[in-house]
Amino acid sequence: MLLADIWNSILYTPILNLLVFFYHYLGNNMGLAIIMLTVLIKVLLFPLTKPSIEAAKKQKELKPEIDKLKKKYKDKSVFAQKQMELYKEHGQILWLVVCLR
Repeated sequence: MLLADIWNSILYTPILNLLVFFYHYLGNNMGLAIIMLTVLIKVLLFPLTKPSIEAAKKQKELKPEIDKLKKKYKDKSVFAQKQMELYKEHGQILWLVVCLR
């Protein structure tokens, strides 16, 4: 029961209150209220998602080189070693490599 109370008081109730506020503020339009709430949540969470977006950009830039390595090295262990060297060369974060496998 304690977990439910924490969930309700920290997340559920404030988000519901924001939705109701936007609903009344935007002329009783629930569609616009949902859109505004979504935009607000995205803006608030952006600092947490920014590193993953940047990592995805770096990974996209390295994709052609990784594809070349795949063609050149058919053995998985040699390919993994060369891929790791490529990531170290370009300053890729090690946890990113582990997560992408």
